[in-house]
Amino acid sequence: GYVENFLYMLDVTHEGPSEYRPHPTLVKALDVLFILHAEHELNCSTSAMRHLASSNVDVYTATAAAAGALYGPRHGGANEAVLRMLERIGSVDKIPQFVQDVKDRKEKLM
Repeated sequence: GYVENFLYMLDVTHEGPSEYRPHPTLVKALDVLFILHAEHELNCSTSAMRHLASSNVDVYTATAAAAGALYGPRHGGANEAVLRMLERIGSVDKIPQFVQDVKDRKEKLM
């Protein structure tokens, strides 16, 4: 598949073309990550790129705007924030309290 080929191209030179195959667990994990990112749809950087491109600026300016949007902690740092949130929740039995804390504005849902 796509992810296995991607990982193969990244690392094939270390072991040679006939011996190297990406580990199936790594392939599955990256496949899920790519799907989650693809599903992100109209996020901040995509919006920035589209807005600037629609004003007919050059592609470099639009790309710079999208990259700048990634710098913010609520966009580019969102993946890390989600992992920290999941660590704070800790276990499934703590989810209801976490959801209540979000409703009470004590926590942010990432």
